[in-house]
Amino acid sequence: MSASQNHIRRPAANNRQRNPVAGLAASAGISRRRKSRSPDSRPTSAGNSGPSTEHSKKKKNMVFTLWPHSSPQVGTGDEMVVDRGRKGKPKHSKHHSRPENSGTSNGQRQATGQTKSTKRHRSASRDSHSKTVSPARSASATGTEDEGSGQPAYTGPLAAAEFARLKAENEALKKQLHAMKKAEKKQNKALEEGKQELTAAHKSKKELGQQMDKLKTKSRKSEELLSSIEANVQCQICLEYLLKPFVLSPCGHVYCQGCLQNWFKSAPPSEDDMYDDDYPDYLLYRSKSCPSCRTSVRARPIPLFVVKAISSAVAKSKLPPSQANRASPPPDADPWAGIFPTNEELDGDFDDDMEDDEDDEDEEDYDEDSDDGFGAFGGFGAGDMWDALPGYGTDSDDEPYEGAYVEPGWAPPTVSIDPEDFEDGLDEDALSLLRRGATFDMIHAYGMQYSHEHGIRAVVGNGNTVYLGWNILLHEDDQLGEVYMTWVEADILERPERWRVSNNRRSGTWTAYRLVPEEEVEEYDDTDSEAWIGSEDED
Repeated sequence: MSASQNHIRRPAANNRQRNPVAGLAASAGISRRRKSRSPDSRPTSAGNSGPSTEHSKKKKNMVFTLWPHSSPQVGTGDEMVVDRGRKGKPKHSKHHSRPENSGTSNGQRQATGQTKSTKRHRSASRDSHSKTVSPARSASATGTEDEGSGQPAYTGPLAAAEFARLKAENEALKKQLHAMKKAEKKQNKALEEGKQELTAAHKSKKELGQQMDKLKTKSRKSEELLSSIEANVQCQICLEYLLKPFVLSPCGHVYCQGCLQNWFKSAPPSEDDMYDDDYPDYLLYRSKSCPSCRTSVRARPIPLFVVKAISSAVAKSKLPPSQANRASPPPDADPWAGIFPTNEELDGDFDDDMEDDEDDEDEEDYDEDSDDGFGAFGGFGAGDMWDALPGYGTDSDDEPYEGAYVEPGWAPPTVSIDPEDFEDGLDEDALSLLRRGATFDMIHAYGMQYSHEHGIRAVVGNGNTVYLGWNILLHEDDQLGEVYMTWVEADILERPERWRVSNNRRSGTWTAYRLVPEEEVEEYDDTDSEAWIGSEDED
């Protein structure tokens, strides 16, 4: 090898060192190799230069068509084109000398010409090898391209393996998608159930709110009712619960036992009291009145068991649970002993008074010419007052009635009363009683009431009740009606055939109904009228 050739080959080696891309391409087996600038030992003929140049151009064109693709290519032989992501720089077929080499010798130019011919010869040998590879490569590059995309497809074992891997991955993704859809379906179902539960919870909350409002309303009403009951079961004197309530007759006011006992013992005496404080039984016979309305109280107070039960229940509701079950206080044996006389004492006093009046009847000297007061019973003695007053029993000169006594029937009023004559006005009950012969004193003293079905009702001593019929006929001298009521109580004992008496064992009282002779009963066409017809009878 001549010195000129060595001189020419060194720059080629230096050029490889300066161009690392060319070295990589050559090591990776790329079909296009860089042309060696060293002259070949074999002589090149001029006739072969032409075809090799054409093959070189074709080779360059083929390489440039495959170079821009970044995807790897699979060949039919052992040769594999590897794309490393770098775009090769095309080389011109003609090399121009640089301006600084213009002054070289003719020997160098000749060596350069030989080098070019050698390169052409090597290119021709490479073209012959690439003819066997390029048809398969071009078929794999162009024949399997996707239409519209211009990208080559995979073929061969690697493509099959990649296809199997992608297929398995696709199946796994399908299963994963199916599982996700299934989970989504379950979640949607759970979400719907949650929505339904939430709707039911809102509905239940709304219903509970309505029920709570109703319960609050009921609770408020119950508290108001309890407060009203609590106020009504309290004694008006001591403001304590009526655990021992007693009602006064005839006014009907209710007080506790202790307050009534203190009131009857310490109340100031009235002007009509004839007993002295030093008298041993002064409290028994002194006049007594109601603490509120000052109505005269003639009988013992009556216990009210219903009020007692209500008061006990209210009192227990206010106590703590530990004290709610304590026993009620035991009842007293006789709470009114020494304050009110018993029934036996009243009967004994009445009999004694009758005997004393009979004994003193002959000793009394009446002034026949005097028209002044007639004593305690309007000028009549206690023994003969019912016989002397017409209408208060049977006259002693008359023969006794041997017929039957029956209950009286309804009768119209007999007294003419004009409500306008009273400045304060009258209620319906008082007006009905006045029209039927009662007086104001009788109404207040005996708690009289009137009903169309039962007639006149009065309360006498010890809470006993008397029904007097539908009309009362008072004597002209008995303007207050006290003599008449005294005769009624005595007549019940002396003439039981003229009264129907029923005993109440629980309260210890009795009720008497007045009876009249059967021949005196009159029937009226209109029993619903309360109009006064006394003027028609007088005519």
